[in-house]
Amino acid sequence: MKKFLFLFLLLFCGASAVSGQWQEIRRNLETTPVHFCPNPLWFWNDTKVEKDELVKQVRLSKDAGYGGLSILPFGKNFKPEYLSEDYFDVYRTCVEEATPTDNSSG
Repeated sequence: MKKFLFLFLLLFCGASAVSGQWQEIRRNLETTPVHFCPNPLWFWNDTKVEKDELVKQVRLSKDAGYGGLSILPFGKNFKPEYLSEDYFDVYRTCVEEATPTDNSSG
């Protein structure tokens, strides 16, 4: 009888510990810090980029769970001119839109 009681207590305590671990894992996955989320390459392909569309795409990427975007502009027809004031203006717009407004986001 003692062996049965010991085995029961061992299994019960083990199951409780495993259940608690799974709950913690689930909580962690539901609240993944932004620095652990994917950060894809965002190609600004040989075209003119515009603030309204960039803001829309940044919001969509945040809603999809991305932790950031790495911007890669290129092409002879890319506008605004690379490293110009207008370029930095649209780039700044993306950074501002992507930046969390509070400290709870990561």
